[in-house]
Amino acid sequence: MRPSPARPRRSATEPSTPAGEPGPRRASARLERRKAQTRAAILEAASALFDEQGYESTSVLHIAERADTGVGTVYGYFRSKEALLDEVLRQRVAAAVGAYMGGLAGSAGYLERIMDALALFAEFIAANRSILLATFQLSTRRGLEPDEVPAHWLYVALREMLQAGIEAGEIREVPADATARTIIGVHLMGLLGIAVFRERAGDDALPAELREMVRVLLER
Repeated sequence: MRPSPARPRRSATEPSTPAGEPGPRRASARLERRKAQTRAAILEAASALFDEQGYESTSVLHIAERADTGVGTVYGYFRSKEALLDEVLRQRVAAAVGAYMGGLAGSAGYLERIMDALALFAEFIAANRSILLATFQLSTRRGLEPDEVPAHWLYVALREMLQAGIEAGEIREVPADATARTIIGVHLMGLLGIAVFRERAGDDALPAELREMVRVLLER
């Protein structure tokens, strides 16, 4: 009986994965999922700690411990604590914009849309007061580009609603750009308790009073 020929040995450099099987791609996908999970855990930890104990009192070590990872890992995803604050706020602004778009769907008339938008803005400020205060404190040191300002999205929407309302004859003729900036600025200072509004910080009656002021300003 003729012996069967010996099987050729596989080279050390020859891939062990059968042809056509996406082993490397699966490994890469798993790695990307782990990275996304780690990044999300870091952001969740930072977001919770900024709310619980404030931005200044939270260290990167605190964030790493809450996320169950290392300080070096945190810096591998975010170059600084400020970068973490920026991303936490960006995510919250995105959620607020979604609520804003959904909340205005049933509003009738431009003035009522503005009132509804300002009510949603007041809710956003109340829910994110500590983070917004930290952002404004940092902005005095480093400066912010116009589209980085937390309320920029509302300023743009408010200016457009003012222009459209004026053209439709529903709103008093006012300089739309300056009026939008003033309304946003007063709401931010008032609801964050800054400058002349310091004594009214946390006053539950203030948001309605500010909206009434805007109504009197804009109503024909």
